[in-house]
Amino acid sequence: MPFAGRLYYEELGTGFPLVLLHGHTLDRRVWAPVAEPLANAGYRVILPDMAGHGLSAPPPPGSTPAEDLADLLRSLGVGRAAVAGLSLGGAVAINFALRFPDMCAALVPIDSALFGYRFSEWTSTKPYIAIARSEGLGRGLEAWLKDPLFAHAMADPAVAAAVAEMVRDFPGHDWLGKGVSPVPPGMLDAEHLDDVIAPTLVLTGKLDLPDFQRIAEKLAAEIPGARRQAVPGAGHLLPVEAPVAFTEALLPFLDEVTSR
Repeated sequence: MPFAGRLYYEELGTGFPLVLLHGHTLDRRVWAPVAEPLANAGYRVILPDMAGHGLSAPPPPGSTPAEDLADLLRSLGVGRAAVAGLSLGGAVAINFALRFPDMCAALVPIDSALFGYRFSEWTSTKPYIAIARSEGLGRGLEAWLKDPLFAHAMADPAVAAAVAEMVRDFPGHDWLGKGVSPVPPGMLDAEHLDDVIAPTLVLTGKLDLPDFQRIAEKLAAEIPGARRQAVPGAGHLLPVEAPVAFTEALLPFLDEVTSR
């Protein structure tokens, strides 16, 4: 099994490196509907499980997901990569673009979170973490799957089954207070978006929650030169809810900015 340090990863295809970062409580499998088409389009698709997710080990104190990504790329001999991230993975991708600008050739936040942004309506994972700590991880995760964040995805039985399998496999170290949170303390990326130099495409499902639409608007307005595209008929989990529309939105941008 391919590990780089504590991170498990998979890759397929050859060409310009493209990293795909999953969301919180998910793992690399969220990209299954789009990974092969992206590889067939001429990209080296790199699919890590972020620390504390999937098959990767929990993060040690003081580590950050962006540093983990930089270490992974170095171990693979990759100097620069396009980085796309879904939800929490989008926040990590933005943080990576800010902290490692020479390594980030392109940035694609997808239904993205943002370190330093305060949600105005969505309650985040806090209620479900409370359930996990009082009633057990399984009950917390089952309640989490009923959050409005997943509502549109769960309306499709095939998508619902794939999402539920990933969430139920979440190790939950941080939910149970036994590990480091995947959200690094003190990250105020929301105040530094104008420092992003990577070409940026902001993608959202049109049916995603209002807080994530507001984040997308902020990213598009404050990252220099950023473009924004909203995909009809999709909610928060764009790559699994509308994989064809997702790849059709992503590939022209990547082909342009990676100069292939």
